[in-house]
Amino acid sequence: MEEKIDSLKTFILNNYKDYLDQAATPEIPLPMVKESNLVLGEVDPDRYTESPVIFIVPDEEAYSLETMEAEEEEDSLTLELYIKVCRNTSEKLYRQVLRYGACFRKMIQDHFTLGGAVTDTIIRSSEYFPAVEGASGTKIIKLSMEIRG
Repeated sequence: MEEKIDSLKTFILNNYKDYLDQAATPEIPLPMVKESNLVLGEVDPDRYTESPVIFIVPDEEAYSLETMEAEEEEDSLTLELYIKVCRNTSEKLYRQVLRYGACFRKMIQDHFTLGGAVTDTIIRSSEYFPAVEGASGTKIIKLSMEIRG
């Protein structure tokens, strides 16, 4: 399980910037996430105040004892990835977070093996959050994904 998460983190740091650069415009910049803002194991938007931040956590609902055992047998891992942006106008944040999500989906579609580290990576769904705990100056997109092999 840890190897898959580490592979995903390394892959993001090595490849995501190319996709962000293609989607960025002068009006809607898409800076690359810093390694210190690629957070594993927790989602704490208040603690991480820079923009953007990516949080990677196991899918809470998928982690019953039965699903954990099934994932071990199938050699798969179900994750939630949250991309947070803040500190801009509401419209720019909305456009930024949607572009970050689209770039991530495109990167995974183009490189579903994460550069040969896994067999397959699938994004199952995405969800947009227009505010976080009443903070309209923060937008988040959540991607639910599965990594196999």
